[in-house]
Amino acid sequence: DTGLDRLATQRPGTEAEAFERAAAEELLQSRADALAEMRHRGLLVVDVAPAAAAAAVVQAYDRLKRQGRI
Repeated sequence: DTGLDRLATQRPGTEAEAFERAAAEELLQSRADALAEMRHRGLLVVDVAPAAAAAAVVQAYDRLKRQGRI
């Protein structure tokens, strides 16, 4: 999420913005950890923006089909 990424990297100007940044950083790290754990367990993870999900899923399916994995 670009908004979340932006929040996690912008310099806070207020105490509230500092808390928002910390929360954004924590959320992004938790997400990265969850994706890494899924990949470690052998799951195929398609990590794209919602608008690109349909095309990414089709591409992943085609790739798996060509590789004979499905």
